[in-house]
Parts: sequence; C-alpha cells; structure tokens
Amino acid sequence: VSVITEGMSFGWACFVQPYIYSLSAYCKTDTCNVIQLDRDCMLKVFSKYPKIGYLILSQTLNIVGRRFHELQAEVVKRKENDIRFQW
Repeated sequence: VSVITEGMSFGWACFVQPYIYSLSAYCKTDTCNVIQLDRDCMLKVFSKYPKIGYLILSQTLNIVGRRFHELQAEVVKRKENDIRFQW
C-alpha cells in the first residue's frame, strides 16, 4: 500500500517490461481525482514532444529510485532485527 499526495504520480510500471500495471487506486476524499492515461498515447506524445517525454520519464526514474532506497532501508532494518534477536 502506498499513499500518494497532491502532485505525485504512480503507475510507472507501465513503462518497464512487462509493461503491465496491475494495481488499483482510490481517492480518500471527495476533492481528490485519479486520472488514467493510456500508455501508448503517452508514448506518442513523448515521440512528438521529446522534452515532455524526458521530463516525465526523468521524474519516473526519481520515483523508482526513491522506492528502491525505501526497499533497501527496509531490508537493512529487518536484517538488523534478525541479527539482534538471534543472540
């Protein structure tokens, strides 16, 4: 489960193999909206306007990088607990 706040995005998995996004989203409040954009349409826009593609995909890499660091921190924390309580 992830919490996304205003201005953030999700769904980056559609840009990496196997190009499938299998999760869902919902809004916590009535003032929130979730929009869905078609991957193929977005890729056409990226081809026509490379600067937009660059900006969006570079932000996507930021999201993936942040998630990787969060996962890495969680693995270290669990390993630390395993070592601590193993004694």
